Amino acid sequence: MNQHSWPAIRAIVPIQPDVRRKTRSYTAKLIEWNPYAKKSMALFFQFETGEGPGSLEIIPDNCINFFFCREDVPSALVSGFGLKREIRQLEPNALYFGVKPYTVQGVRQHRIGWGETVGEMTDFFEMFGRQAVVEQICLAENFEKRISLFQDFAKTHLINENYCPDLVEYSELMMCSARGNLKIEELSRKLGYTSRHCREHFKNAHGISIKCYSEILRFQNAVRMMEENSCSIADIVFENNYYDQSHLIREFKRFTDFTPVDFRKRYMQRDS
Repeated sequence: MNQHSWPAIRAIVPIQPDVRRKTRSYTAKLIEWNPYAKKSMALFFQFETGEGPGSLEIIPDNCINFFFCREDVPSALVSGFGLKREIRQLEPNALYFGVKPYTVQGVRQHRIGWGETVGEMTDFFEMFGRQAVVEQICLAENFEKRISLFQDFAKTHLINENYCPDLVEYSELMMCSARGNLKIEELSRKLGYTSRHCREHFKNAHGISIKCYSEILRFQNAVRMMEENSCSIADIVFENNYYDQSHLIREFKRFTDFTPVDFRKRYMQRDS
């Protein structure tokens, strides 16, 4: 792999319909946070909650999340890759700040490996042993200051300056460019390694298989088509290379517990 073989990729924002639907004052900003990775972007976001207790339904998007909460006692969690719809309880009258890196390649391993966080929520202090930065970020005066504080923390404690883009990140880029529609045989041919070698390195890095990663990419693109266009189910099947509508329905139910039609009704219509 040389520098000319790396595929270009658009910085597409992962879709989380429930976040905008249920929260207040949502704002987000896409920023290059890790100059040593090819997938160098991260989504920084912030929102507020109302007086009553609430929850968010989070769908798989192939990203980890740093999730800070400003309430009486500032707190922070790190969530790994999600493999199904998860319900996260929210504190009332709280401000939440989050960071969603587009890859964990080029990010240092700490007390808990990224592969161990799949489907889990881990306390920030348990993972990094640092609480002061949590309080600083949560108590900062505005969104821009929180971004700056997190970037300062990342430069010192997260970003691996010795990282060189590797076959795992190349695999991510190839699959993202293909919107998840890339067979492992084609990927291994482009990489120059056996399919087994590609699968093992990817699973060791992320804790999920290449196949699962690609299926989530395809699912996210299907959700994006639902949100951005008035696409029919048939259009979504065709554009994302699902075998048929039954195949699409199975994957939606696997990741969300809902059929595509029920998912659209539940998440794509804002509460009145």
